[in-house]
Amino acid sequence: MAEEPVIVDMADRQWEAWPEDLVEERGDISWKTLVSADQTRSEALTFGVARLAPRKCLHEHHHAQAELYFVLAGSGEVTIDGEARSVGPGTCVFIPGQARHSCANSGLGELRFAYVLAADSFSDVEYIFERDVTRHGRRAGIDPAGAEGLEPPTPGFGDRCSTS
Repeated sequence: MAEEPVIVDMADRQWEAWPEDLVEERGDISWKTLVSADQTRSEALTFGVARLAPRKCLHEHHHAQAELYFVLAGSGEVTIDGEARSVGPGTCVFIPGQARHSCANSGLGELRFAYVLAADSFSDVEYIFERDVTRHGRRAGIDPAGAEGLEPPTPGFGDRCSTS
């Protein structure tokens, strides 16, 4: 029997984030997972949207699954295995499995990007940071502060997201 299609309205999901005690190590990011086997039907893919407030980042980490980012809004820097690239709306980034990567918002507005993981469920992805091994779980979201009054980004801002 064929799988039924899945349609999810992003407005029906709550923003999630790391627990407060892990934000310093992992980064101040929030996300909404829209398609994941623990929430919907899924065939080896997990899809969601993440957001980073100005001058915030997702720290360097890796996981077994390949991942795609597609930038929806804002500007930032994605670093993969030590090589930094500027990203903006319309940029697609392929991240091979096990590649060390981070993402930094270098702009004055929110950086928002879609992500796709080659995993049935978000909870199947083991995120490995410098000193931490854990699996995702359902967590309460954090609403990042706005960008008003910030100075322009400095070159190499994304270097602050590296754990090496």
